[in-house]
Amino acid sequence: MKKKIIKECESCGFKTELELCGSGSPIQNSEAYLCQLCQDTLAGTAYFHPEVYPERKVLQMMAYTTHLILQKLEKIKPVKITYTTSDGKKHTEEIDERHLLLELK
Repeated sequence: MKKKIIKECESCGFKTELELCGSGSPIQNSEAYLCQLCQDTLAGTAYFHPEVYPERKVLQMMAYTTHLILQKLEKIKPVKITYTTSDGKKHTEEIDERHLLLELK
């Protein structure tokens, strides 16, 4: 089992739960604490191989921004909407704003 801690990701800099990861290269034997997002994207690969990814800062910034968006989405609570139909009946519905945001794409 990999060791997990809470601190800033060594790739994107976002403070979250991190795992100790290796570079995966037998030549370059290095380890770093990376967030799940960086582990699963090119941001993490670019961290271990900066010579191959000159755009690594952009990839790391995108990972950090994705964390911020996900964090905001987690805080959105369902909204209750009450309306009256043309026949005079009142209806109340609970709408999850996250669902509405995702449909805007």
